[in-house]
Amino acid sequence: MKAFKKAATMILRISVSIILLVVLFRMVDRKNMFEIIKNADKPLLLIAFFIYFASYTLCLFRWEMLLKAARIYLPMKRIIISAAGGAFFSLFLPSTIGGDLVRSVDLAVHTKRSHEVVATVLLDRLSGYIGLVAVALLAVLFGWGFIRDNPSVLFSVAVITVLLIGILLILFNRFLYSRINKLLHSPGAGKIREFIKDLHQEVHIF
Repeated sequence: MKAFKKAATMILRISVSIILLVVLFRMVDRKNMFEIIKNADKPLLLIAFFIYFASYTLCLFRWEMLLKAARIYLPMKRIIISAAGGAFFSLFLPSTIGGDLVRSVDLAVHTKRSHEVVATVLLDRLSGYIGLVAVALLAVLFGWGFIRDNPSVLFSVAVITVLLIGILLILFNRFLYSRINKLLHSPGAGKIREFIKDLHQEVHIF
């Protein structure tokens, strides 16, 4: 019975994937698409694919390390399934937040340790955000001559830097966190307050 259920689930997944691909290809101009692929720089495409695949693999190992730090030991296959599901839903849901929500819910249900799982996803995303800001600041430093007359670029870098500083202060500054925590002391915020408190504690453990 278990083998039948597994086979039926696999057939259903493959069928849904095929249906989605058929619907997708009906929506695009196939002739134009194949023309673009034909005229594309093949070596450059291969390099781009390798870079994307390498970064995806590194992100998987980064998340696995965070999960192990939280004493959540899972086979890599299970982490890949969850991460791939999140990457898939990121294509349809707002930004990467939707994908993060999906992989958080998936592993939280699987492990029954929602606070630790959500903390690993937040820190995984935060480490990427720190890297983004670091690259942006280095780009401003070395490319000042190209962007000094473009205030929109400087404004964008300033905004993401200030946001990062604010997030880090809220997560790791107890004084600021305690002030924000007081705002949640309303009659209907009991469960939300406790969840945020537990999540903040997990982040501090990391």
